[in-house]
Amino acid sequence: MIYSQKQKTDGRTRSVVLRLLVVGLVLAGMAGATILVLHTLDVAPVGLRRRNTELLRLWNDGRYRDVLRLADSTLETDPLDAEALTFAGFSHFYIGLGLAEHDEQLEHLRSAIVFLRRAMHVPYAPLAGERDYVLAKAYYHRGDEYVDLTVSYMERALQHGYDAPDSRTYLALAFAILGDHQQSIRWFEEALVHADPADRSAIRIRAADSYLELSRYADARNTLLRAIQDLDDDFLVLIARNKLASAYIADERWDEAETLLDETIERFPQSADAYYYLGIVYEATDRGVQARNLWRTARDIDPDHTEALMQLANWGR
Repeated sequence: MIYSQKQKTDGRTRSVVLRLLVVGLVLAGMAGATILVLHTLDVAPVGLRRRNTELLRLWNDGRYRDVLRLADSTLETDPLDAEALTFAGFSHFYIGLGLAEHDEQLEHLRSAIVFLRRAMHVPYAPLAGERDYVLAKAYYHRGDEYVDLTVSYMERALQHGYDAPDSRTYLALAFAILGDHQQSIRWFEEALVHADPADRSAIRIRAADSYLELSRYADARNTLLRAIQDLDDDFLVLIARNKLASAYIADERWDEAETLLDETIERFPQSADAYYYLGIVYEATDRGVQARNLWRTARDIDPDHTEALMQLANWGR
């Protein structure tokens, strides 16, 4: 299927939508937002030792590297101090996602996982729900091969009663990567109920992928049309319009796809994806020469546009 080929070979759309989608994260270009819903803790965890109240104060002040220094000092004398392990894990996660350098980010994510898993094995460790929530997110950002653990830990967090605004979004994203699109749609639909209204259009854009994978074309179209209607961000509008074009193409609604793509190119003349998709429409409607010209335009705009290059290679030029 044309749509599936595009999704499997192009991770660019997924990565940029994710930067805007996952509620409560700070990724590149979004400085100042809050990474963790548990950014501050108004009430000290039950049983917090007196010596560790300083950890809580530093955490609530946003001094995460100071949290790490104090936690390391505490763990030198007591390697099983549950609060020190927990706050060290939280801080590594928070710091890691704020870094632009991928290798440094991964190192902090690994450390977050190590500290939080150690805390998990200490009897009566505090903040069990928050700990599982952060573990779930840390595994998600480690890479696709870890998303089964994202599911396990996020479900545990919910069972512990920790329900953050982005919990269901992470579950939906993880199930989509695992290929369980029925579960992905279930969690996306729940995420839309709990999400901030400002985030719902981005969630709908991502949910459309799972509808398309299940050949639920009408649901994908309606979801994307609603997203486009509510969006005022040109970047996301372009992504949604091109994804809607792919939905029309997958359902062989060539006239609607062509009309949409003509309008998209007029509004966004540097969209390589729009030219690529319009080429698909032209090829399907016996306009092969024009299709190749459109794929060349897509290649000229984006020399690394995998799908346009593949189509041109199939035609021998």
